[in-house]
Amino acid sequence: MISYEKTARAFKSSTIAIAVLNILTFVLGLWGLLGIVSIQQAIKNGTIDQFNLTAKQLAAFKQNITPLSIMISILAIIIAATIAVFCFLNLSKLKSNKLSALFPTIWVLVLKRLTLSIALSLEHLPFFH
Repeated sequence: MISYEKTARAFKSSTIAIAVLNILTFVLGLWGLLGIVSIQQAIKNGTIDQFNLTAKQLAAFKQNITPLSIMISILAIIIAATIAVFCFLNLSKLKSNKLSALFPTIWVLVLKRLTLSIALSLEHLPFFH
C-alpha cells in the first residue's frame, strides 16, 4: 500500500511541475503576443522591412493572425497565469497539511487551455476557411 507521505510528496512535485510549466507558458505567451503586436504595428506603419520577412512569410502571417487567434492567445495566457496561482495556493495548503479543493480546479483549467489550443490549431486548417 502506498503511504500518505509518498502520495503527498508526489502531489507536491506534480503541483510544482505544473506551476513551473504554466509560468513558462505565461512568459513565452507574453513574448509571442508582443511579437505579434509589433509585427502588426510595423505592417500598419509600413516599417515591416526591419523584420526581414519574405513575401511568403508575410502573407502567411497576415492570413493566420486573426482577431480570434489573438483573443484565444490572450485567454490562454490568462488561464496559464490562473493555473500557476492556483498551484501556489495548493502548495501553501500542502505545507500546512490541509486538504485542498483547488486540485480539481487546476485540472479543469488545464483541460480548458488544451481545448483552446486545439481550437486555435483547427482554425488554421483549410476546410475551416
